[in-house]
Amino acid sequence: MEQDPQRDPFEPTNLLHAGVLAVTLSGIDKNASHAVFQESWPAFNQESASILRPLCSLQDVALLENISFLIEHEFALVTSNLSPCHCLILLRVYLIPFDLPGVQGRLMNRQEQVLSHYKRCLKEILPRIINDGDYWSGSDLLPPNPSLFLPPSLDSRTMAELYSELSSPALDELTSQAREILEDEPIFGLRTTLYPYQRRSVATMLHKESPSQPIPDPAYIEVKGIGAGGETFYLQPATLELLRHCPMTSTVRGGVLCEELGTGKTVMTLSLILSTVDQLPAPPEAVEVVTPMLTPIALKFFPSEPYGEARRLAAAGRRGAKDQQPGVPSLLETMVHYVRVNSETVGLQPAEEELREARLWEPIIANTPFYFQRDARAVDCKRPLRAARARSPPVPIYLSPATLVLVPQNLLGQWENEINKHCNTQIPQRVLIIQKEVKIPSPKQLASDYIIVLMTQERFTNEFRRGITELVTGTCKCPDFERIRITNCTCDFENSSTPLMSVRWKRLVIDEGHISSSVDSALSTGLNTLSVERRWIVTGTPTTNLLGLSFGQSSERFENEESAHSPDNSTPTTSDTEGTPGPEGSKPRVWTNDDRQDLGKLAAIIAQSLSFPKFKADLKAFKNLVTNPLLEPAGPSPGAIQVLEQVMKAVMIRHRIEDVEKDVVLPPLKQDVIWLDLDDFSRKSYNAMQAVIGINAIDSQRVDVDYFFHKRNKGPLLNTLLNMSQVLFWHTDSNLYSIVPNIQTGEEKFLQEEKHGNISDADRKLLHESFVHMNLAFEDSEWKAINQKVDTFYAVENLPTPIWHALMPTLALEEGAVERPLAYARAEHLLELRHFIEKHPLTPIERIVAWAGTLLQKEAQMMRSLEERGRKKRRRTKEGGGERSRSPAAETPSQPASTTENAEETPNQEPFVLVVPKRTVQGFSTDDLLRSSPMAQSRIVRSTSSKLNYILNEVLAHSKDEKFLIFSNSPLTLAMISDALRLARVEGLLCSSQIKPAERFQRIVTFETSDTYRVLLMELKHGARGLNIVTASRVIFCEPVWRADVESQAIKRVHRIGQTRPVTVKTLAIRSTMEEMMVARRAALQSQAEKVSRNWAEESGMRQFIANPTFLEPGESGGQIKFEVPLIHVSPRETLPVSEDEVTLMDVDAEAVSEPATTDLADPMSTDGREVRLPLSTPQTDGSSELPGKKRRRVMFADE
Repeated sequence: MEQDPQRDPFEPTNLLHAGVLAVTLSGIDKNASHAVFQESWPAFNQESASILRPLCSLQDVALLENISFLIEHEFALVTSNLSPCHCLILLRVYLIPFDLPGVQGRLMNRQEQVLSHYKRCLKEILPRIINDGDYWSGSDLLPPNPSLFLPPSLDSRTMAELYSELSSPALDELTSQAREILEDEPIFGLRTTLYPYQRRSVATMLHKESPSQPIPDPAYIEVKGIGAGGETFYLQPATLELLRHCPMTSTVRGGVLCEELGTGKTVMTLSLILSTVDQLPAPPEAVEVVTPMLTPIALKFFPSEPYGEARRLAAAGRRGAKDQQPGVPSLLETMVHYVRVNSETVGLQPAEEELREARLWEPIIANTPFYFQRDARAVDCKRPLRAARARSPPVPIYLSPATLVLVPQNLLGQWENEINKHCNTQIPQRVLIIQKEVKIPSPKQLASDYIIVLMTQERFTNEFRRGITELVTGTCKCPDFERIRITNCTCDFENSSTPLMSVRWKRLVIDEGHISSSVDSALSTGLNTLSVERRWIVTGTPTTNLLGLSFGQSSERFENEESAHSPDNSTPTTSDTEGTPGPEGSKPRVWTNDDRQDLGKLAAIIAQSLSFPKFKADLKAFKNLVTNPLLEPAGPSPGAIQVLEQVMKAVMIRHRIEDVEKDVVLPPLKQDVIWLDLDDFSRKSYNAMQAVIGINAIDSQRVDVDYFFHKRNKGPLLNTLLNMSQVLFWHTDSNLYSIVPNIQTGEEKFLQEEKHGNISDADRKLLHESFVHMNLAFEDSEWKAINQKVDTFYAVENLPTPIWHALMPTLALEEGAVERPLAYARAEHLLELRHFIEKHPLTPIERIVAWAGTLLQKEAQMMRSLEERGRKKRRRTKEGGGERSRSPAAETPSQPASTTENAEETPNQEPFVLVVPKRTVQGFSTDDLLRSSPMAQSRIVRSTSSKLNYILNEVLAHSKDEKFLIFSNSPLTLAMISDALRLARVEGLLCSSQIKPAERFQRIVTFETSDTYRVLLMELKHGARGLNIVTASRVIFCEPVWRADVESQAIKRVHRIGQTRPVTVKTLAIRSTMEEMMVARRAALQSQAEKVSRNWAEESGMRQFIANPTFLEPGESGGQIKFEVPLIHVSPRETLPVSEDEVTLMDVDAEAVSEPATTDLADPMSTDGREVRLPLSTPQTDGSSELPGKKRRRVMFADE
């Protein structure tokens, strides 16, 4: 309705009735004040304010000054009245909207200085405006809990809480195509049946992709007046701009699909792609676009003016080009044009088979729609260059119905598998997978031949990293198709720009799109340059704290609801890792710099990746309108959290978890922390590291660069902490072994300083404890021997002492041939020994000892070679190596160099070779012979790693029925577990940084599809996102995970749709160490809704704990978990017949035999009371080292 020109536009009925301000009168003649305000509710003005100033408090004087400014500059209209008690002046405040009709728009065009002062004044007034009807009517009785017009924000919700509370998709206003999805109409090319919530999400995505209708600007919130004028107005909390009508803004055709992890976002995305398989994008509305949609047929033959203009533009700049009259298209050519540009209407893709039979498919596809575009830079450059570029011919940009999907490297194979699983067989044939070495096809092929173009984000970034140059075209001389005058082009014009630039893509999908929030310049350039009609980010975690990890929480169970940071001393125990939120306070939550980072990531997703028009046009708009109001020092500005919520709703699609679980419920999830105690060797290593830290603190006096925790020592300190974490699984350090004597020699120096009183009592105690634990380690001969190797050691029962001493010669020198109930040996040596014995089961002990000596010689030679290479490398990098910490604990842990990767790589210089088939002779099997081995009764009962003992115990108990997914941050830890699995004869697969991405993915596929492999070992950084590993139902974290989002992401690889078993998750942690502190600190920070630092070593509580070392006493260790793995596997005994024939030997070289020896079978088998005695060959020996070089002798039993 138009404004009546006779009416005053500033009438109160046109304004927002905000509420009442009360000014207290004190120390005055009340009758005099009544005389001043005789009229009921007169207009308040500068004169009124000057009268009131001497009658009120200083606080109210400032209030009157602000009101006067707002009145003077037409931001507010104020009326006044004396309260019935004559002690208050009541001021009715009417706020004037900026878009007030009848003022010729002058309120929308104020000076910046005036607007800035307006915001300060209104911010001070708003907390005092009371929105109460009785007060508005003139009552002086203030209600006990008065409502304010715009109360200070007491909303303590975090971004994560806002995210989890987003409402499920609304289905009231959907396009007809979206409603077809809801009605369970089949989707072309999709073989999977969608869950109802998945159909709702796909329908909402289709609706958001429809030609965009303006939406209410999400940066404005609704505000209402009181009384008769209680209309709805719209306020922008950051600028405090007030409007009668909410401005409308363009939205993006797309959004963020951020359904919960494990709910099937990939199949939803594929459903969206296949639902619109024939839709073409429209040319963009841009100044550089100079033609409508064209096809080769239309450009060549159609006579109407738009096509004639396009022909003239195409001919511009070509020498000798003349205006030629177009020919007349045939009916077939006209129909080919129609079918191509109306492919969705005619259903082009479903008719492919029939069109191929009619030999029309290829001509139709070759008639690729396009439009002409000039160089966009011609619009922005200076006039001469702009004119030159304007004269150059425009280039064709091809309209593609394909979807460009960008994925992380580790998910490329996963997407390929998902396409094969969910789509019919013809769809994968129309999928282009662009790997590193694959050449990108021509733009015309990209626009014609594919439904999906799948490439890694790294490859996409590299395409744009080489820079953007002008698009060029060439002259094609290829022949036409038969019957249809369309060029059957096979040209491959070289172009300095990526072919991706010459295509107008229908859709861009960025999987795990939160990665795009970390703005890489090349990635940002590519996303901004690419011509795309619809954009989608697919992620369950848009930012660090927007986790999307609730799906399945209703099925979670925790055992022993005790505090995670107070484990008892029994072994092992479990506790709940989840914290309990504290009560909500009356003060608003103050948003932190970490929140600022999350908001920055969200801004990058919305403004850059999605190109949301409002925020892309002004890159500072998100910061000014959304971020800054949330980061006020006293807490978010009133309405700021609501704005953020509205912005998230405008782009995000996700279901509340209760709505998902109406359609599908995941199996139960049980999550425990397993508290363990360190093995004695590990405890001594841990204490030695603690001692090094303590001595360093005292020696450096905790100042300057010599102190580990000095700010310049971040690198060495991080390595120290990583090694400390590693030792809690298992870690040895020969440098630590060698530094102990050096520290011991410095003990006298410290004692002298102690006598002179240079050390505090606390440091004196720490110093004594440090030397005590250093000496305990150094005086332990086994600890010293073990610390010279990086491998895990295993305790073996019934291992003959000579063999043990041959494998551990350092201990043999110190202890002699003392019989021991347990012998410690390395996994590598035990695997080699097993392999040797299984090939030669009847080899006597003395020959096994000789073989062990040969093995150690080879190993020593290999280590010398590695050390020499290491010295050369250090010499080459010495200048750039930087300053290193003096702590041996700061050495980066390395993976053991295993010689047992392939069992066939055992040394071939063994002195005796006996090749035994599975069935050697009638009546005797390999198992019979193995029972005669000196190691037949040897059992591996535990390792020096308490965590490894627990893992092996779990795997041996459950791996026959369930598969395991084991996570660790450390490749070294995973390598140790891999060796342990081989010792336990359990098939496992390792996925760590040392393995190429393609091979990692192939191993995951093998694990998913093969029943043979029971354990998948995954480095946390490679397995925490996007992968689907539902064949596993048991998850073990080898160490606590500091960040909850990373932990939950990893769990979601298993606990997701497709999982049929209950899922068990166990996190291993060592009592009384930094791991216990880590669990407690993470739970405490989460219960207080505080942001957890990305790096646990930077969190103040963790640093405080680590910088003040404590030691583990022997009494703190509980009983160690044991398992039992036979060193030599022997099948259960069978009753077998024994032949009356003599056992014969063949191919025995007499020169290799000095004196025949006989070995009795451990349990001779005979049906007639006879013992069976097998002669063995004994090589001549003289104690020399020439034995490994002698020719191999083979002893073989005759075949049956």
